[in-house]
Amino acid sequence: MTQYNTYNLFHRARNYFRSVDIPLWFKLLNLVILIPALLWPFVFFSTIFFFDNPHNLFLTLLLFLAVNAYPIYLALLAFGNYKLYRRSKYLAPVLPLISLLALASGTVYIVSGVKENLKQSVEKSKQKAASGDLGMGFRKDKLYVYSDDTIIKNADPATFEIVNWQWEKDKSTYFYNGKAMPEVDFNSFVILQGNYSKDKNRVYFYNNIVVDADPATFKVDDMTYIGRDKFGCYKDGEKSRLR
Repeated sequence: MTQYNTYNLFHRARNYFRSVDIPLWFKLLNLVILIPALLWPFVFFSTIFFFDNPHNLFLTLLLFLAVNAYPIYLALLAFGNYKLYRRSKYLAPVLPLISLLALASGTVYIVSGVKENLKQSVEKSKQKAASGDLGMGFRKDKLYVYSDDTIIKNADPATFEIVNWQWEKDKSTYFYNGKAMPEVDFNSFVILQGNYSKDKNRVYFYNNIVVDADPATFKVDDMTYIGRDKFGCYKDGEKSRLR
C-alpha cells in the first residue's frame, strides 16, 4: 500500500510538470513555496535547543515535532495553490509571493539573530575577561591568582592560564589544580593521555611521580591508556605485569 501511494504521488508530480495547461511561470513560482524546506537541517539543529531545561517536556516535544514538520505544511500549501490556480489564475500567484516574502523576512531575522548572539558572546567574553574569571574556579586580578577564594602562592597573574582540567601554568611554573609543581621542568613538560604527563626528568600520573619510569621512552597507548617505556608497562601509575 505504501509503495502504491509513493508511486501515485510520484505519478501526480510528474503529470503536474508535464501538463501543458499550466504555464511554466506558474510551475516555477509554485516551487518558491518549497524553498524554505531547504533550511530544514538548520531548523532541526536549532530546535534541539528546545530541550535545554524545558518547563514542560511534553509540550516541548510537541513543539519540536510541529516545527520540524514544516516541510509537510509547505508541500500541502503548494498542492493547495495548484488547486487554487484551477479556480483563479489571478489569485494563485499570491501564495508563492507571500512565501517568498516570508523566506526573505525569515532570512533577515535569522541573520540578525546570529549577529546579535555573536555580539552578546563577545560582550560576555569581555565582561569575563574584565572580571578576571578564568573558568573552572580560577580567577585573577592585578596582584593575585585565586582558586575559588584561596590565593595561589607565587602565581603570576599576568601570564597565568588554564592548560586543561588538571593543569595550569604561568611564565615559569606548572600548577596541578592550583598547587604549584616546582619539580616539573617547565620547558620539557608535556601532557599525555590517560592522566599521564612527563618532562625530561620524570613521568607523572596525575600529580604523582611514577617511580622508575623512563621519560625518554615513556608513551601511552591511545586505546587502553596503558603506559609503556623500555622497562615495562604501567597501569594507573603503577608498574604492571602487562606486556
